[in-house]
Amino acid sequence: MSEPKKVDRRKFIYAGLGAVALIAIGAAAYVAMNPPVVTVTTSTTVPTTSVITTTVPTTSVVTTTSVATTTVPTASVVTTTKTLIKEEITCIGHSVFWPLFGQGELLENFAKETGITVNYISCGHTDLREKVITQWLAGGSEYDAIIWSTTNLAKEYTQYMEPLDNYIERDKKEMEYDDIYPSLIKIGSKDGHVYEMPLRTGTNILFYRKDLFEQYGLATPVKTWDEYLEVAKQLTLDLNKDGTPDIYGAGVYGDSVYAYDASMDFIYGFGGHVLEEFEPGKWRCVLNSPEAIEGIQYYVDLYQKYKVCPPGTPQTNNEKLITAMQQELVATAIMYAPYAVNVNDPSKSKVPGKVGYQPRPVKKGMAFPGLNWASCWGILINKQSKKKNAAWEFIKFLTSKSSDMYMALRGNGPIRASTFNSSEFREKFGLQWVETFSAQLAKSVPPCDVAGTPTEIRDLMGREINAAITGQKSVKEVMDGLTQKINDILKARDYQV
Repeated sequence: MSEPKKVDRRKFIYAGLGAVALIAIGAAAYVAMNPPVVTVTTSTTVPTTSVITTTVPTTSVVTTTSVATTTVPTASVVTTTKTLIKEEITCIGHSVFWPLFGQGELLENFAKETGITVNYISCGHTDLREKVITQWLAGGSEYDAIIWSTTNLAKEYTQYMEPLDNYIERDKKEMEYDDIYPSLIKIGSKDGHVYEMPLRTGTNILFYRKDLFEQYGLATPVKTWDEYLEVAKQLTLDLNKDGTPDIYGAGVYGDSVYAYDASMDFIYGFGGHVLEEFEPGKWRCVLNSPEAIEGIQYYVDLYQKYKVCPPGTPQTNNEKLITAMQQELVATAIMYAPYAVNVNDPSKSKVPGKVGYQPRPVKKGMAFPGLNWASCWGILINKQSKKKNAAWEFIKFLTSKSSDMYMALRGNGPIRASTFNSSEFREKFGLQWVETFSAQLAKSVPPCDVAGTPTEIRDLMGREINAAITGQKSVKEVMDGLTQKINDILKARDYQV
């Protein structure tokens, strides 16, 4: 990828009545926590140009957009002061954020407000992790801000992250920090320090076809797994009578990556856990508990025994499950709540307005809604960055009330109570979805019960549970093996995560 032309950050334009002075500022004048101040008078027309450099998710081409901002003359002289930081930073993150940024519009808005231009590098999940970890291990400073899943907030990585505590303490009032869900701040914290500010949250809920439920006289909510199995059987439909279902009753993740996500729906949904804290700060694996085994056996049986899941389930990731719901291939799907915007996109979906939502079912006798996992994507500062102050300004902007609403209206899982409670957000997605999402989040814990579980544990779970789905191994064999292997991993870390 060619390097974009950088803006000279040593030059600032001071505009005043009848005079414009150009001042060269040495790089040493950048004090990390005290950016320079530029006074702009509204009586003078001062054109400025901000350059946004963004990497389009579907290509490796760097796109440069110039945006001219002009101060309109007024009859009276009113002098206002704002902070401009002539800086260019690089942020790397998951491709899911590009449409949430309005294909770059949000980054352009940030440049207009602050003078900071952002080169956004968009990656898939695996590529993102590999690029960032490689950069960290090399001691590189190429990435200033990093959008990072909090499930990767492991001890071995926090040494490469800048603690955000002092920044937060200084700007807490300006940020309206108390409006951000405390549980999400906690998920982005480790060993008493905040390393990631939340940017996107979500948990799995049950999506269902309201029209099919009404047509076949099925009641909601479907509270227990027993009820869900019966619903899935009734809605596995061979409409053209050729011996092959045209619609399957249950849609679930199943590939070797997303089987990890799906497995927790069934482990928690049957009263099990992945890890338990047996001493303060020390954890061990409990996947061989009767509850966890029962949950994964049910998950596997949906596909293997009852055949209420599509044939491609062992290869199903998030995109394939979204498509299955959009194209009327499944009547229900247990998937990430923010994907409601995809399912209801009339340009891609056959079912906009036909989908209902409810918390994921639980084992009979358990409280409904039941405990489930919640994931969070956060944004952090690379400890090796030479532009930490500019990176923090970007973090403040993306986690602000206005940005949270901007992204939420495009399908992001909000991080602020004010967004969840706003009439605009509720009208956009409907009260049922908002209340379902909120209710399931309220009963959620970090994936694997504790924030920052080692990546190798999650990767191992995905591969092994996928092997159970495909029939390569029995569920008991998989769960016993996982328990042993994960405890070996934890033992090597003195049972700390």
